[in-house]
Amino acid sequence: MNGCPNPSEWLLLVDGQVSEERGRQLRGHVEACRQCRSRLAAEEELLRRLAQPIAEPSPVSVERLMARLDQAPPVRRSPLGWVGAGALAAALATGVLLAPRGAPELQARGGEPSDAIGKRAGVQLRRVDDPSRAIEPGAAVPAEAAFFASYRNLEAVELYLAAFGLDASGEIHWLYPGFVDPDSDPFSVPLSPAEVPSALGESVRLESPAPGPMKVLLLVTRAPLRVSQIESLPSTRLTVGSLQARFPDASVEELPLILTRSSP
Repeated sequence: MNGCPNPSEWLLLVDGQVSEERGRQLRGHVEACRQCRSRLAAEEELLRRLAQPIAEPSPVSVERLMARLDQAPPVRRSPLGWVGAGALAAALATGVLLAPRGAPELQARGGEPSDAIGKRAGVQLRRVDDPSRAIEPGAAVPAEAAFFASYRNLEAVELYLAAFGLDASGEIHWLYPGFVDPDSDPFSVPLSPAEVPSALGESVRLESPAPGPMKVLLLVTRAPLRVSQIESLPSTRLTVGSLQARFPDASVEELPLILTRSSP
């Protein structure tokens, strides 16, 4: 095996989703690679935690989330539109967001941050019309689809999420935080400590994105970032490697998608 494998393969390995031959190759690689051995151990610990029994959300937590959604303003701004999320609230109420199986949880894979946020936190993007399944890398997604994020944070303090997409034309589309006022410079959104997957209280819909390849970048940091800290960078610097170098304490993950044209 030349070089280290794609980090996403470690979760597929421990979840039994690789062929027998590929499994032998991966197991052989970790015997000689300390870095990948550590990543594999982290994925095994993640699945162990997710496999533990979890409680259904309390009526109080569901009521609070639905109250937050009711207060979300139905404003729109290119390149981002905030939309209602009744389906999201219903999904949380029925517990489907707590299902631990499905697509791999997004984690830091742009290097080895000194404080290892990626081993303690993870973020997934889901579609509002299919909240029980995480969006898989390379998935074809309608341009008009609405998204929301779920996360885990095993730290004892808040972490912060900045999530945006870069479409085929090079335009930035903000998911979190909601960049709805051109005169504002909002901070990344807080992720409260959560041992089980929890949903953020808003869903988002991209405003007129260019169809074709799109990469979604998710940054989880210990200190909040402002939108301007990303917007000021040239598009060539909006990569996992460049962002990891600029924000060395961050967990940086890329989710490639294919946006299909809106229905007529």
